[in-house]
This record gives sequence, structure tokens and C-alpha cells, in this order.
Amino acid sequence: GRGGRACVFFFFKDSATPEIYTLPLHDALPIYTAVESGASDLHFKPRSRHRRHLVVRMRVDGELSELEPPPPALVEALLLRARLLARVDLAEKRQPQDGRFSFTHPLHGRIDVRAAFVAVVGGERMALRLLAATGTGLGLAQLGLDRKSVV
Repeated sequence: GRGGRACVFFFFKDSATPEIYTLPLHDALPIYTAVESGASDLHFKPRSRHRRHLVVRMRVDGELSELEPPPPALVEALLLRARLLARVDLAEKRQPQDGRFSFTHPLHGRIDVRAAFVAVVGGERMALRLLAATGTGLGLAQLGLDRKSVV
């Protein structure tokens, strides 16, 4: 492993409950890193025309930063796992598809994920929008507003 960091893989605990499990291998899909960093979404796209090489970015406070990609040997399996969890049509690769799933992060609780899959030259782009399911909304004061300024 690299410095004791964990790899996150998608698995089915049973047919009705998709979950994400952490295995001590390598960072194949940095979804836990993204949640812990406060990322709003993760983007995966093929590097040029190489289907097995991905560019992985996470968005934190509106800025995209590049993360270490998964090993090429795991790319197809990870994309397939994400498609399974999101419950999209596995046979349809030409049309854009959207799906959703959720998982429980040990520190941040339940995280809802919206997944989007789009065919591109060289493979498939995947975007995962990360939403805290238990989060509370911001109040007017936290947004720098008062009741008088809201129309």
C-alpha cells in the first residue's frame, strides 16, 4: 500500500443494499478522500484515447483539483461497479444516463450520490455529485443576509 491509505471499492452487500467498502490496497476510487475534503463532486474522464487511463478531479469550493487516478487494470471494473450502484442500463453506452445511490461514511454519515455517465471519444465520462443526506441548510445569517434583504 501507499502510506496506509485505503482503496474504496463498490460492492453489493446484498441485492437490495449497495454499499461502498474500504479495502487496504491502493487508492482506486477516491470517494472517501473527496467526502473528507468537502468536495461537491468527482469527475472521471478518459485520458485522450486511452480507455484504461483516467483523469480524476474533485471540485472543492468551485475549484477542480486533480487526484491520482486508479490503476489502469481496475478502470473498467470501477466504472461497471458505479453503473451497477447507480442502477443505470449496463447495455446502453451511447446515450447519457443518470442514476443515484447512497453510502454511509464513517465520519460524515449518509452521503447521497448522483451519478452521470456520458460516452466520449476514448471511453466514458462519469461525474459523481456528493450530497450530505443529513446536512442542515444554511440560515440567512450564515449566508450574510437578513430578513429585510430577502424579497
